[in-house]
Amino acid sequence: MNFDVLIVGGGIIGCAVARQLVTSNSGLRVGLVEKERSVACHTSGRNSGVIHSGFNPAPGTLKAKFCVDGNARLRAFCRARGVEFEECGTFVISRTDGEARVIRELERRGRINGVPGLRIIDREELLRHEPNVVSAEALHSPTGSIVDSRDLVFAIAREAEERGAKLLKGVRVVSLHEGKSGVKATTTAGEMDCKLLINCAGLHADRIARMVGLSRRYSIVPFRGQYYRLRDERKGLIRSMVYPPPDLEFPFLGVHLTKRVNGDIILGPNATLVGGREGYSIAQYSVGDSLAIASFPGFIRAFLKPRFARLVLRELSASASKKRFVERARELVPLIDEGDLVLDTAGIRAQLLNDRGELVDDFVLEWGHSSIHVLNSVSPGMTCAMPFAEYVVGQAEERGYVARI
Repeated sequence: MNFDVLIVGGGIIGCAVARQLVTSNSGLRVGLVEKERSVACHTSGRNSGVIHSGFNPAPGTLKAKFCVDGNARLRAFCRARGVEFEECGTFVISRTDGEARVIRELERRGRINGVPGLRIIDREELLRHEPNVVSAEALHSPTGSIVDSRDLVFAIAREAEERGAKLLKGVRVVSLHEGKSGVKATTTAGEMDCKLLINCAGLHADRIARMVGLSRRYSIVPFRGQYYRLRDERKGLIRSMVYPPPDLEFPFLGVHLTKRVNGDIILGPNATLVGGREGYSIAQYSVGDSLAIASFPGFIRAFLKPRFARLVLRELSASASKKRFVERARELVPLIDEGDLVLDTAGIRAQLLNDRGELVDDFVLEWGHSSIHVLNSVSPGMTCAMPFAEYVVGQAEERGYVARI
């Protein structure tokens, strides 16, 4: 089977790249292989469905560059394709002087990044929006929105197929052989030749990259995020999205409350280091994954940093104890009781760690002779997907990859 471009991975990034390729380069033979029987089976379909406003990314990063535009483009895409979404708004609350400094830093970032309508509101105005939230003041972003993430990925994949891309599901890449004129991929469906391979494999992106000798300085470290949801009788406690001020040193946003498009209210996620890249439960623990994580030099260096070790232990505590999880939720909404929570879905954050022991918080791409590897596309990767896909394809054109096809 021959393609001009072969994409590995059927999450939102892979599907968006396929869509962008067939839109901007008419006539290209574009294929996408996904090892599962459907797209969006992992991170892209196991998240809170938040279309982020763009005030969290540090100015100057690729995430900051793409998030605001991505927010607008996803909402426009949902309208055009009939994907259900809601512009419910985002609130980041503040209760102390230290937290007030954090939300003002987020406001500063948001203004630089171009987030529309962003402002700090007082308690009285907050209570008109969210009467059950405890706060002295809050950062309010009206463009924060929610969507069913699986429905969104399905819609993007359908459009890619309608425009000529070929999606091959249930096909796993076994090995890659890269030359200057293309890549030969050995898969469970046979050999596939392509002139350009784009690796968007998410949780397994570093492994795919290592098949052609790349990703030497990086490794994916999986963090499991567990969600709960409020019982139906308690859904009225929250109307939008309510976040605590984040720890700006780490790329996690803490336990927060999010409305879903179906009216449910979910709480979470925590961020628990797990021993399996698809470790959604204890039964999915992987000895091979655990050994690979522990043997990566950057992992050892990370644990030698006291703040990282404390983060891991704190999140492990919240994961092991529903009571502790509820305590964190009650810091936002005191009326929540342990009996109000029902166990919901869990997802895995494909967090990239570098060899210095640092959690990488921006997009990372590496380039082979005939391949492009997206090694890091964590949150707000879904929000950034469309402009990021345009960026990846644009980079391929600038660097001459597409010209060779």
